[in-house]
Amino acid sequence: MRKIVAITLLLAGNLFAQSNTSNPVSKVPFDRNAFLFSHYDLVLEVDASTATLAARGRVTLHNDSTSPQTQLAMQISSALKWVSVKAQGEAFNFNVEKVASGADHTGAVNEVSVNLPKPVAPGADVDVEVAYKGAITFSDDRLLAAGVPNDIARRSDWDRITPSFTALRGAGYVLWYPVEIAPSPLDTSQHVLNDVASWRYRNASASMNVQWHWIGEQAPRILTANGVVRTLQSVGEQPDSIEIQWSHLGVLAPVIVAGQYYAQTCSAGTVYRLISTLASESAAPLYQEGCNKIAVAITDWTGHTPVNVQFIELPESDDAPYDSGPTFLTPMRSKDVPTIELQVVHALSHAALASYRPWIEEGVAHFVQARTRELQGGRTAAIHFMDERRSLLADVEGMGASESAGSLVQSDSEVMFRTKAMYVWWMLHDMVGDAAMTKALAAYSQSADHGAAEMQRLLEAQLQKDSAHKDLEWFFDDWVYRDRGLPDFTVTNVLPRKGLNGSWLVAVTVENSGNAGAEVLVRLRMPGGETSQRVIVRAHDKVVVRIPTTERPTEVIVNDGSVPESNYENNSFTVSSGNPKQ
Repeated sequence: MRKIVAITLLLAGNLFAQSNTSNPVSKVPFDRNAFLFSHYDLVLEVDASTATLAARGRVTLHNDSTSPQTQLAMQISSALKWVSVKAQGEAFNFNVEKVASGADHTGAVNEVSVNLPKPVAPGADVDVEVAYKGAITFSDDRLLAAGVPNDIARRSDWDRITPSFTALRGAGYVLWYPVEIAPSPLDTSQHVLNDVASWRYRNASASMNVQWHWIGEQAPRILTANGVVRTLQSVGEQPDSIEIQWSHLGVLAPVIVAGQYYAQTCSAGTVYRLISTLASESAAPLYQEGCNKIAVAITDWTGHTPVNVQFIELPESDDAPYDSGPTFLTPMRSKDVPTIELQVVHALSHAALASYRPWIEEGVAHFVQARTRELQGGRTAAIHFMDERRSLLADVEGMGASESAGSLVQSDSEVMFRTKAMYVWWMLHDMVGDAAMTKALAAYSQSADHGAAEMQRLLEAQLQKDSAHKDLEWFFDDWVYRDRGLPDFTVTNVLPRKGLNGSWLVAVTVENSGNAGAEVLVRLRMPGGETSQRVIVRAHDKVVVRIPTTERPTEVIVNDGSVPESNYENNSFTVSSGNPKQ
């Protein structure tokens, strides 16, 4: 699941075109966040032999602001040109400007700005009729312009239209549909990537309907997408018209993939293998086997049966893998089974547990990856898997409250709803156990989720049924409902006392100087082994935990890495052999 790294991209914006009207569009600043995209209804005519795409259709925008709106702007890839824009039954003046933007693989967008014939009232909708066309070819311009090595750039941006392989990944890769994302180039601040994520989050409830028509003689054999695909009409062996529907886009971009594929079924979906790949070189059978085997584990863990998962082969052996929920694209050349299992379990989780709350769907998908690493290599391997992602989380949390990505409930940051949420689910699993976690997830339904506290309610209800009631309010308040940052645990004192029967009782004082509390593991290391006990340490609090053992400890360690901290350097305490009260 590698992503494009944040880099510096210097592209100057220039005037691209202007409609031949006598009244130019006003350049008065307007609210770019005023409109939400609520529905797309597009017809695409695609000629794979020339890489051309001609689109026409309707985009429905909803005025989400508190003021009437008289202007709007939309962007498409700079590889596409606006042909016409109409609204409220009228054609009107519009400008088109080519502007540098990291939201598209070309490094630029063609932005249309328009004056609406009539103001759109707050809470009202406006239908905008659009038409645009162009050729979508391979482009790594946004990366090469910044000096990124050619091989890295080529592996990252592989979207294109060709007879053998076609891929359109949407916002953040290639803008084949209109969006409204403030244009800015890629740079190390990741500003534009954050804007893309924010736009996806704000417009997650948008629906999309695409009528896809192949024209020309060189149409790919199979087309699929991360939406619902059905053939409307067939001519010979190739579908003449394909309907693709997304009931809601969610935080992931709509993805369309086509190519010369074999489709092979697995227990939870389909594996697409490129015909051009030699059977001896293909890892597709391992994905099929993994799908069949791991689907059962996903049902055991989440209480839901995965369906409609897709594993799709990318054409170049070093292409960067990409996941979009239950759709996963990868070269399928490596036969590293543990890595394949991690990829498969992630996609299967999405195919099993759907939620419009990213911290639930994405968080669980990453959590089950950590669970898989635990099965592969033990708890230490799982913690190492999570720790590889922790530094980015620490960076985000270290920004402070004014710059924080926000609580998990509200956050549009992938670091938050992927990495932090993964840790949250792991910590909850440690606190409540396998049975309660699985039963609570099994009881979860996206359609019945009407409040931010739904998952807390399900977990506490299950614990009460199992006569193991735990108060989870403090945990959800610190980690889910609010972003209080990370804890910072320290062992401040260790007092070993030897009993008359030769056993020891060790009093350990744990302090948490961070702003979030957690249930954390305290370990005692001794010459003959190790023992441990879990303890809840709230924010800015001290707790004394008494742990019985058969030997005097030599070292005490708080946190085995399963709780993300702002500082891991102060977690151990060496017990002096000469001072039992140290």
